[in-house]
Amino acid sequence: MFAPSGFLLKCAPTEENYQAFFKALVDDLLILQQGFQYEGKRYHLINVGMKGDLPYLAKTGNFDRHWLRAQRKDPSKVTVKNPAKPAGVCWLCNAGMSGCGPFEDFNLDCEWANSAVPEPWSVRPSALDLYHDPTCPERVFRPDIWHNYHGGVGKLFIASSLAECLSLVDATSKDSKIEKMNLDLKAWAKKVGNSMPHSGRFCSERIGLTSYQVQPDANWSKHDDTRIYHKFLEDWLTQREAEVLRDPVLSRVLWAVRAINRVFAVLYQGGLWLTQDEAQEAGKLGRHWLRLYAEVAAISLKAGKLRFPIVVKHHMLDHHFRDLLAGSQHVWTWNCLADSVQMDEDFIGHTARLSRRVSPVSTAFRVIQRYLTRAMKTWLNRGAR
Repeated sequence: MFAPSGFLLKCAPTEENYQAFFKALVDDLLILQQGFQYEGKRYHLINVGMKGDLPYLAKTGNFDRHWLRAQRKDPSKVTVKNPAKPAGVCWLCNAGMSGCGPFEDFNLDCEWANSAVPEPWSVRPSALDLYHDPTCPERVFRPDIWHNYHGGVGKLFIASSLAECLSLVDATSKDSKIEKMNLDLKAWAKKVGNSMPHSGRFCSERIGLTSYQVQPDANWSKHDDTRIYHKFLEDWLTQREAEVLRDPVLSRVLWAVRAINRVFAVLYQGGLWLTQDEAQEAGKLGRHWLRLYAEVAAISLKAGKLRFPIVVKHHMLDHHFRDLLAGSQHVWTWNCLADSVQMDEDFIGHTARLSRRVSPVSTAFRVIQRYLTRAMKTWLNRGAR
């Protein structure tokens, strides 16, 4: 699996230079694919997929259909003189294209799920010089469930959910409600197995809630905070379940956070290959989360509230969950978590800052050394031998 870092993007200021640089990397991979000798044996390294965040995939895949092509023109205002011809938002399907249905449609029998899928590029990407399935070459580019959820729609979900939860906090002002929830977060974090978010205390700036009329949006950079807030939210709502179930939005939020927490528990506890039961449970609960999210988005829209927006990453999650359900028809199913780029965030956190203060020349080397030292300490503390 080939998953280069953002170094590619930083070293290629122009489209032409970027493609040339990426082609050079593919040429190097071709050499490994053709094989090399080591200690009397011949090895072949095979690329089974290209993975990264959506901007990276769109660029390396030369996609004509990608996340930036979402239709922005109001369909009711489309005329013959002012037509709208959406190019589509997804390289894996025709969602968002004219006559193929909106990408926001999560129904199993939606239009885009039942239409033929042409190749998503007009210029063949150089990655296809490597081995791939010729019947569906676009699937060599893998969507990333960790970026799509923990770095994407999960942050939107948790920000809107926390904003809605303030209605259950007994206080007079928005700031006092937020401070009370922050105290609840601190008390929860002291329990065994819990921790405070890396971004620190809960405050209005954490979800951009300058007023009740704005669209909340999580602003933390470490995506593990998304997991921490999900765990906290499930516990916080469960303690108030009787009151929560009387509210049409908060009840759905509770069911949704339970579902998605279970999805990732199954994926993280599973192996590279999931059993039929694991794949089916994760797929069903994932699609259950999508349905609940669509329902709270519709309720919010009807009430004129800026909450629970639907973006292209929701559609990409739909692909993950559909693939899990389809895979559950077989004995083993590929764990989509294996297609995610989860660079250890300590590489860009305290360890990196400490290393930079020692010597800018040896930063990368010292970061890796400190990471390996901490990894070994954790490994030994857990009784590994």
